[in-house]
Amino acid sequence: MQADTTKEFDDWYETVSIKEQVQIDARVSRIEEYDHLGDWKYLDDGVAELRRKNAGEFILQK
Repeated sequence: MQADTTKEFDDWYETVSIKEQVQIDARVSRIEEYDHLGDWKYLDDGVAELRRKNAGEFILQK
């Protein structure tokens, strides 16, 4: 699976700490390499929410 970002994601990503960026990068790498989404919830119409403990969530769109 290939992960692409949006401008909104990129803008948000720049506001989080380096530690959070490393965690997000690791999560995205697992998605791309193993198709493993981890903790997620289907929302609607090909859209899923990728949840992060104690740090909110971000959205994945198919």
